Amino acid sequence: MLEPYKILVVDDEQSTIDTHKMVIDTAKDLYGGRFQSAIILEANTSNKAIEIVDKHLSSIDLIILDNNIAEIKNGLHFPYPGIALLQIFRKSFGEKHYDLKVPVIFCTSDSDDTLKQRVNEYYGTFFPKGYDMDLFANLINDTLQRYEKEKNGLFVMNTDKYLISTQRKK
Repeated sequence: MLEPYKILVVDDEQSTIDTHKMVIDTAKDLYGGRFQSAIILEANTSNKAIEIVDKHLSSIDLIILDNNIAEIKNGLHFPYPGIALLQIFRKSFGEKHYDLKVPVIFCTSDSDDTLKQRVNEYYGTFFPKGYDMDLFANLINDTLQRYEKEKNGLFVMNTDKYLISTQRKK
């Protein structure tokens, strides 16, 4: 029997975490398999996300990450807190060396070019909020399928086919 997917959802708004969980439920209906008993880990702050990654480092299959999340360790604040967290996961933080190579979907309502560039720089896939649930479920599935095939999540997915027409115009 296949191990269920383990997905970490990081967002400061519980309603958004709940929406992402509904998208994963949609993926269960569409794709079955490892989605059927998917384990969803939730974090509403950077500190909580770091704790979860510390505990589940070798078993996380995907991270869905927002930009506007609460402080990074020790009360530090950054203009792009989600990027700071992505940097921590891709490299190191203090004595911790994560070198996390799982795929990251950076799902946020922020959309400036600098942010998108930074997401790509750290091998995250930028995806704007305001998505169609089925299309986001497709992106999650395709990302996880690619990760299983390549055994390395350091890639950026082209999201054009997953965006609804109003998102493409932005």
